[in-house]
Amino acid sequence: MTPRTLVAITIGALAPVWAYAMLVHGGAYVALASSVCVLLVAWTLYTVFGPHDESATERADAGAR
Repeated sequence: MTPRTLVAITIGALAPVWAYAMLVHGGAYVALASSVCVLLVAWTLYTVFGPHDESATERADAGAR
């Protein structure tokens, strides 16, 4: 998943979160707390599935050859 795709999905997810929080629950506090949760999930997904450098094990194996 590219960073641009993740940002687009996150912004797309924030719209219904804010709409629900403001229209159903009627509170900016709920909207902000929900937004933090959405951003935390997006960051976690990027960290887990995003591009990574070589692991330390792969570097050690390459150096031993």
